[in-house]
Amino acid sequence: MTNLKKSLSWNIFYLLFILVLGQLDRSNTPIINFAAYFYLTAIVIVPIMIFVPSLHKISVVVPMTFWGAIYFALFRITERANTGSTNVEVIILELVLLEAGVWLSYQLAVVIEGSQSLMDLLAQGTFPYQALELDDAMDQIKNEFARSRRFHHPLAVVVVHAFNKDEEAAREMLKSLQ
Repeated sequence: MTNLKKSLSWNIFYLLFILVLGQLDRSNTPIINFAAYFYLTAIVIVPIMIFVPSLHKISVVVPMTFWGAIYFALFRITERANTGSTNVEVIILELVLLEAGVWLSYQLAVVIEGSQSLMDLLAQGTFPYQALELDDAMDQIKNEFARSRRFHHPLAVVVVHAFNKDEEAAREMLKSLQ
C-alpha cells in the first residue's frame, strides 16, 4: 500500500505542477509559455494510462513513444507561434514533462493492478463458501448429506457443468453425483 500512496501522490503532484505552471506569470506574461495542446495532452495522459489496462501490460517504452509521437504530431499540425513559445528549451521541457507524466501514470497503473490482485487473494480467504473442486469438497458434501438426513431437512446442491477437455469423465462424475 505504501507504493500505491507514493504513486498516487506523485501523479497528483504532477497534475498540480502542470496546472500551476500554466498560471505562473510576471507582469501579465507567462514565465514559461507552454503551448495550449501541451496542457491538454499532459492532463489526458494520466487517466488514459491508468484506466486502459492493456497499456500497462506492455513495456513503458511503448506508451512513452506513442505519446511522444502524438506530441510531435500536434507540434507539426498547430501553429506554435500563436499558442506558445518557439524556444527549443521550452519544447524540450514540454516533451520531458509529458514523458514524465506517462512514466508516473504507468507506475501508478502497475501498482494499482498489483494491489487489486492482492485484494483478490485476501477476499478469497475472507469468503469461505466459494466454489470448490469436487475432490476438495467431498468430505464437506458428505457431512452436509449426513446432517440433512439426521435433521430431516432438504439439502440443495449446486453442480456446475464446466466444459472440460475430457467430456466423458465429466459426464460420469455428474452421473455418479446424481
